[in-house]
Amino acid sequence: MKKTGTREWAEKTINLFTGNCANGCIYCYASANNNRFGKPGDKVLKKDILRHNYQKREYLTMYPSTHDIRLEDIELHVEFLQNFLRSGSPMLIVSKPSLLVVERLCKELKPFRDQVEFRFTIGSSNSAALSFFEPEAPRYSERYASVIRASTLGYRVSLSIEPMLDQHPERVIEDMKEFITGDIWVGKLNQPQARLKLNGHEDKLAKVMRLVEWQSNNENIMEIVWRLSKYPNVRWKDSIQEVINASPCLWVKDGCIHSNTELCNPKCKGYGL
Repeated sequence: MKKTGTREWAEKTINLFTGNCANGCIYCYASANNNRFGKPGDKVLKKDILRHNYQKREYLTMYPSTHDIRLEDIELHVEFLQNFLRSGSPMLIVSKPSLLVVERLCKELKPFRDQVEFRFTIGSSNSAALSFFEPEAPRYSERYASVIRASTLGYRVSLSIEPMLDQHPERVIEDMKEFITGDIWVGKLNQPQARLKLNGHEDKLAKVMRLVEWQSNNENIMEIVWRLSKYPNVRWKDSIQEVINASPCLWVKDGCIHSNTELCNPKCKGYGL
């Protein structure tokens, strides 16, 4: 079965809290789901997750997926992460990072550093775009500093540009590439109309739809694919991979970008590989 969403990154996810994420992202899928199904938005600690006796997992677990790691709860996050990592299991830590949080995590998780990969979400290098889409999340300079700090302290650092919040994901990559030691995942804004309405942001729909219309044009997406093909560690989320698989072949330097070689032009360097 084709993997989508968080399953493209990890077999399982864990969250320490229920309720809505404090980042206030207007496109948030978790808040939209809470609102859709009438679940409470108040933050509640899952004590069973915090104190569970974890056994070693051979597969990768992602933490968190429905909330972020914020400074006001850092003691609880550290307690959970240390408890989980003592099992010897690998962990993918996903965040729109703040520097103080990342510094604390790097310090407290140092004994488990080889088990940890950070994946930092940075959808744009434009601070105005980040403020509009993610009003309570850290600004670009803070996320950039977090990438540098985690990387220089010896942690594996990867990048998520999902959702793309402007037309220039390469600007984020150019700024960060020296410090990214893992993959760079790129994806579109998913289900924006439904999620903005559920999250009470219908007044922002007109502005958001300009970006959505641009991302809905497959030629624009394939132009992004072409521009980013020079970065060997770029990976495409399912929203973009679907466009790639349905589009004419691109001749990239190191071979065809298609996973389905039946779509290739026979003259492509990667044809039949």
